[in-house]
Amino acid sequence: MKLRPFLLVIPAVLGPTSGQGQMLPEGLSLAGYTVVPESPAFAEPFTVEFVLRLEPGRKAVLGRSLQPSEAMEGIGPGHIEVVPGPADSAEVRATYPAISYQSGLKELPVLPISIEEAARASAGDVAARIDSDSTTLPDSAWTMLRLGAAPVSGYLPLEDSSAVRVPRPPADVMGGEWSIWLLLAVGFASAAGVGGVGMMMPRWWSATGGALIARLMKRSPRHDALKELERLKSLGWHRNGRVDDFYAGFTRTWRGYAERIEPAVGTGLTSTELIALLEKKYGPARVKSLSGIVSTAEQVKFGGLSRAPEEAERDWAAVRDWVRNGPAS
Repeated sequence: MKLRPFLLVIPAVLGPTSGQGQMLPEGLSLAGYTVVPESPAFAEPFTVEFVLRLEPGRKAVLGRSLQPSEAMEGIGPGHIEVVPGPADSAEVRATYPAISYQSGLKELPVLPISIEEAARASAGDVAARIDSDSTTLPDSAWTMLRLGAAPVSGYLPLEDSSAVRVPRPPADVMGGEWSIWLLLAVGFASAAGVGGVGMMMPRWWSATGGALIARLMKRSPRHDALKELERLKSLGWHRNGRVDDFYAGFTRTWRGYAERIEPAVGTGLTSTELIALLEKKYGPARVKSLSGIVSTAEQVKFGGLSRAPEEAERDWAAVRDWVRNGPAS
């Protein structure tokens, strides 16, 4: 997939310390990056497009998808195009999908990358490729490349709702000819109504209001998570060749639910750390069903594991049941 040539590209200083001030592997530089759209919306997919430059005699292996930062994460496999660069270098033009669940200026997901001398590569290998199986290289071979940051706008439906409310002056509603008697009558009626409501409000609130609000607040994380899980299933990704996106979606929803019910859970935790924390909080029996599914999801997303639609839907159903029943039940 080719990069859009007229989008903003933020240049990085070439050399071993390019890429937002981090130390890069020898022979690699981050030439620039852009985000499409330029200011993605909260919880809406977007793409990260960037250019890597490889010095002559170097070969790169890029991770299949972007790894989570504090606020963003990759949601699918990337695509690259390798073209000749200046001074016999090679340019790797890459596009990866991502999503953010926080607003503001946030760091983009990071790219796992491994650099080696081209002489070590077998005949016919190109200067760069996307790794389809994360087990082909040891963990020590990967470097996590920080790509930069992007501004994320707030949740659009909430922001846009005010746009349809246009204030109008009183004359547009009841006309402009108001007599003094009509004003007094409206004033007395309003005062009586407010007084009656004021007398009844404490009794109503003690009987129903406080309990209703508390009940809604208590149920909202589970309600939101179950609604999102059903939405993901209805998209049919697990039946149209996007099984990895399906796993990424429902495990991300599960993580979001866990973060809302357990403040100690943070977005920086790995899946293994998150499972361990939940086991400590609720006991191994309540988390046992999740451990295998999370492990399978990691292999599907990053290890190229193939899962049949029926298997994927069973894993989804287990996560849904865990959310529906509650971790402490």
